[in-house]
Amino acid sequence: MPPRRVATPSPLRQAALLLVGSLLSGLPATLRAQGAAGGLGTVRGVVYDSLARAPLAGARVWSADGARATTTDARGRFTLDSVATDGRPIGILAEHPAADSVGLTTLAAAVAVPPGGSAQVTVAVPSYATLRAAACQGIPEAGHRDGGVLFGTVRNAATGNPVAGAVVRIAWLHFRGRGARGEASLADVVEESLDAATDGAGSFYACGLPTTTDVTMQASAVLPTAAGADSARSGEVTTALGERRIRRRDLVVGGRAVGVVVARVLGPDEQPLAGAQVYADNDQPAQVGADGQAVLRGVPTGTRAVAARRIGFTPGDAIIDVAEQDTARVTLRLTAVPQELQAVRVQGVRRLVEVEERRQTGFGHVITGEQLARSPMLTSIFMQVPSLQVQGSGVRLQVLARKYGLTGGAWCPLSVYIDGRRSDMDELQLFAPKDLLAVEVYPRGAHAPQQYVRPDDMGACGVILAWIKR
Repeated sequence: MPPRRVATPSPLRQAALLLVGSLLSGLPATLRAQGAAGGLGTVRGVVYDSLARAPLAGARVWSADGARATTTDARGRFTLDSVATDGRPIGILAEHPAADSVGLTTLAAAVAVPPGGSAQVTVAVPSYATLRAAACQGIPEAGHRDGGVLFGTVRNAATGNPVAGAVVRIAWLHFRGRGARGEASLADVVEESLDAATDGAGSFYACGLPTTTDVTMQASAVLPTAAGADSARSGEVTTALGERRIRRRDLVVGGRAVGVVVARVLGPDEQPLAGAQVYADNDQPAQVGADGQAVLRGVPTGTRAVAARRIGFTPGDAIIDVAEQDTARVTLRLTAVPQELQAVRVQGVRRLVEVEERRQTGFGHVITGEQLARSPMLTSIFMQVPSLQVQGSGVRLQVLARKYGLTGGAWCPLSVYIDGRRSDMDELQLFAPKDLLAVEVYPRGAHAPQQYVRPDDMGACGVILAWIKR
């Protein structure tokens, strides 16, 4: 479907979203230090996240006069003793990364404490309804019931200034055709998107977004230069709104300038993980050396997605901002995962016999030998197979097949197996085509070997079987 333009927010609405919870009526007097003539009291309370419906552990809490401060315990509780008070309401402030992620750098509440006494107070992240009302008034919705809110600021990589008139493309995969019990396993997948434009302060808002699937973001703008103007953009980054349903994600756009990324990759016990591969956006990977570092040169400036991959480890990902002629540093941590290997490993010759037998059936597409040797990358392998849709490259590669019997934009991702073990496209991309013995592609799950078709997942949509040289 074509992208829809989202109306830009007014500065008043931007202020309401960013400052709600810290601008409370009746607080001017509380933000002044209380007179010593009043006395001392105790404030007990809890810092609460209304979005996640849970207390916030590790939140920093302090009195408005700055004289007393503490940190919440595992249940979000805190105590501020010896607080100066004259009986009038005083301000209690708090900060926590969970609040900062939705644009609330400071939370606040007011409480009246009698001299020599105590009082209870709750300092809370405002409810989703409150934040949504502040952000989404007058903005067209993306159409998802109970959808979430994504907002942020777009800045120029060269100057750091906000960029007015930038466009943030937000896209996601939408699952259609759910079963009677609501399963998404056999659903068709279509891509939906919308465009959010930044206002004069460089801020953008998008409302009604899906909360149960990731969304990708990319900002683009035309920036003035000494020669006139230049197109600038960020990389594609992925984020999830999740149960909290609101998130701030700032983006930086860059032109033709480049920078350097130094990625430090650590494995179990914080030890350097030599041999891993590091990607920046869709560029060619750099290999991690014995010191645990990989250097990526010529990375376009702006917000970029950096990922580390190594067989047998969970992927590590991060989002960084790359500046012109500068070095951005990031640390990625990978966790070892158990490998579910087949009990019996057949030799390559036997494997090729089995693959050839399946080729003889006429179902699927089998790629072996010289075809693999001539392929410079995995993308070119899948492009040889008719009826597939190949999207992206590098860490963003997706291989989709049209759902059988349907027309239009109904596509679904193929399941991936490596040497008979369930895997994913991220791991498959760690292998060069020359490392593969054979690749079998079955755009229809019904035509794939039945031991690799699992009706409880996307496998029914199609299967990729990759066999590695030993």
